[in-house]
Amino acid sequence: MKHLFLLGLIIVTFLSKPVIAQPINLSPDAKISLLTCGPGNDLYSIFGHTAIRIKDQAQNIDAAFNYGTFAFSEDFYFQFTMGKLNYRLAIEPYSGFVASYQYENRWVREQILNLDSTQKQQAFEFLINNAKPENSYYLYDFFYDNCSTRPREVFENVLGDQLKFNFLALEKEKTFRNMIDLYLRQMPWSDAGIDLGLGTPCDKVCTPKLKTFLPDYLMDEFDRATIITEDGEISLVSENKLIVDARPFVEEGFKWFHPIVLFLAFIILHELILMTKVRFLIGTFDGLLYTALGVAGCLIFFLWFITDHNGTRPNWNILWAMPLYFPFGIAYLIAPKVKILNWMMHGINALLLLCLLFWAILPQNLNEFYLPIVVWLFYRNSDRLGWFKMVKNRFRSTV
Repeated sequence: MKHLFLLGLIIVTFLSKPVIAQPINLSPDAKISLLTCGPGNDLYSIFGHTAIRIKDQAQNIDAAFNYGTFAFSEDFYFQFTMGKLNYRLAIEPYSGFVASYQYENRWVREQILNLDSTQKQQAFEFLINNAKPENSYYLYDFFYDNCSTRPREVFENVLGDQLKFNFLALEKEKTFRNMIDLYLRQMPWSDAGIDLGLGTPCDKVCTPKLKTFLPDYLMDEFDRATIITEDGEISLVSENKLIVDARPFVEEGFKWFHPIVLFLAFIILHELILMTKVRFLIGTFDGLLYTALGVAGCLIFFLWFITDHNGTRPNWNILWAMPLYFPFGIAYLIAPKVKILNWMMHGINALLLLCLLFWAILPQNLNEFYLPIVVWLFYRNSDRLGWFKMVKNRFRSTV
């Protein structure tokens, strides 16, 4: 039902979309606002959204300029996967824009900007020019070029040196990964999946300006920003009001369907299978395990070397989720006694040991959800390869 409503809303929005073919002179009573929309329940909406509203009753204009739209074409999934998906600036009726967020129980705040007539006209003309088909598309980048950074740049371009951001230093240094983790606390599986694919660029410490890639932070910085005039500085925002209220999301307690719980259950299951001493079961389970790790490694390799995503390379998760596991797992299922497999396993286990030894100081913050798997994997491999027995025998010989 929800999807049908949104589909209908999209159709109505496009049928009634205000056509502003060219800039017109705004009236002195026109208002330009920054719209900030709260997080939703789904992953694609969890970080919120930003748009710009232009309202001029005298010219019969009330539109939302939305940098967060894209065209759904036949090669959409391919372009998205390859990091080549173009987003665009779309103009849509303000009423339809707000209705969609009201239906999804997402708050919307409006910050009316303290602009004079000349600045309003310049911002309006900038947006109209940006919405032209030849200018409206841009290559989306989650951290550096998105629906939040684009509106900020609109006013940076229009106001130039007159715009002054009074950025507050963060309480402590925060990386891109730290900041998105705040939004993923109730989505541990999404958090684990995102951290698997994202590499070291996400562990870059954000400057106060860079943190405005998130709509909430841009809204806060607009409240603190000022405009430099001949008579001094004035607040960028003249009024901040709540347009759509929303019921706060209730944070649930610990869920059993949690990565840590599932990973520990997997380890216990494997130990129970080892206790059976049935070689076929043990070999099959190990082969499937290595194949799954290999698939994860191939995904990391693909995101790193094949796609154009800027945040996925380099990725130190490849130390424990290696592409080499995939052919190794297949071969282990077919011919587990081939000697070359043991030599390959020695090399793999050495990398696992390095990963564990330097886990806390790697240039990438690896997700703690994966630590039990890595520890157990090293233990299992070492036991199979006889590393523990070798260390034990050497210890006895020295004693």
